[in-house]
Amino acid sequence: MRTPRVSVVIPSYNHAEFVGQAIESVLAQSFDDFELIITDDGSTDGSAEIIRGYTDPRIDFEAFGANRGASETVNRCIARAAGEYVALLGSDDYFLPGKLVRQVAILDAAPALAGVFGLVEFVDDDGAAIPAHLNPIAGAFSAAPANRFAWLRRFFLEGNALCHSTAMIRKSIYDELGGYDVALRQLPDMEMWIRICARYPIEVVPEPLTAFRVLRGQRNTSAETPFVIRRSNWEYRRVLRHYRTMDEATLERAFGADIPQCAADRGLPMAVQLALLAAAPGMHRARQLYALETLEDAIARGLPGLTSKELHERTGELDPFRIIELREALAACQRLEQRAANAETQRDDAVAQIAELQRRLQRKRSIARETAARHAHVDLEVVRLREERAVLAQALGSREAQIAELQAALTAKPSPEVVSRPTGPVWARTSAIFASLLATTFWGGRSALWKLLDRIGKSVRRLATRRL
Repeated sequence: MRTPRVSVVIPSYNHAEFVGQAIESVLAQSFDDFELIITDDGSTDGSAEIIRGYTDPRIDFEAFGANRGASETVNRCIARAAGEYVALLGSDDYFLPGKLVRQVAILDAAPALAGVFGLVEFVDDDGAAIPAHLNPIAGAFSAAPANRFAWLRRFFLEGNALCHSTAMIRKSIYDELGGYDVALRQLPDMEMWIRICARYPIEVVPEPLTAFRVLRGQRNTSAETPFVIRRSNWEYRRVLRHYRTMDEATLERAFGADIPQCAADRGLPMAVQLALLAAAPGMHRARQLYALETLEDAIARGLPGLTSKELHERTGELDPFRIIELREALAACQRLEQRAANAETQRDDAVAQIAELQRRLQRKRSIARETAARHAHVDLEVVRLREERAVLAQALGSREAQIAELQAALTAKPSPEVVSRPTGPVWARTSAIFASLLATTFWGGRSALWKLLDRIGKSVRRLATRRL
């Protein structure tokens, strides 16, 4: 059986909805001299069953019974690879048309290259392109250092900028350098690129070769979740250790422009000079750890030109474990908690004051309603008294008219017959008027009018007695 030129390897894990598209993008390549090696890392979503559904004879499939991790899975794929070149592909990504033929041509034309990479097209779960302004990692793989030394500098000072699913690496490089570090979960690819660039050049095709899927819900392995951030910081420290074993010429070409002349004049090894460069408060914590560990090792080996005082100054100045930062953050949290407790107490006091004010307001409203009811009753009583006064005034006017008539009758000169007979017309008229007054007088509570009429009656009787 003829050995294929390219071994495409897909480490698969729980990407049942995407792995089919990944496989089909490989099978659809115009360059067809390849084998497709797939290892499923104990998926629980049916990925293995979907992969088994593809019967192309170029597919070599193996499934782990339990999850072992991405590095071990891809190492297993590479160990089974027979091709001259190894093309890597994540089970949630897919190749764009012409990817393999373009990279094979570059490696064939440049035997010194260890590998060739490319740019990516960012797509969502459905395979639709993601606009740059909506993509939080739009510039993640856009860097283009000029050579392997610039890449080493980039890896040390800024981090990774090469996409694993675009890589095509010579199989002989893996045979020489070994597989991916199984102790790493977040940065095994960057660690491999550092090992490669420490010895060999690479190239990046300045156009998209692979569709890189940005999954919803931060499901990418590289998504910046708290777990990923913590793990990446720890792994970065391990990855940077490779810079301690690089040869002087490589480090000089990678960092010579960054090393201050005063440090270069001390004759220290480049690894130590790089450590002094990284031993700055503004550096990433992993670089600070690299710097302190490197300086500590140099002091332990009795390296001339470096004093323990320098190490002690930097161990007191740097805070790679964020102890002071965390203490300050804890103190700030405690202050916030105290402020929150005080605010809660003030809130409770305010609630009690509001409740008391509401009770007072309720009492005032009750008093106001009672006062309003009394006022309404008084108003009704006033109306009633006014009506009674009008009636009394009318009755008084009528009585005054009757009295006037009576007085007129009394002052008139009576005839002898009328005087000699008390039962005459004058007396009858007077009796009628008094009877009317007595009949229409308001009893009970009208004593003033009664007394007035009584006095009038007495006066009339005295006048009548005189005339008689």
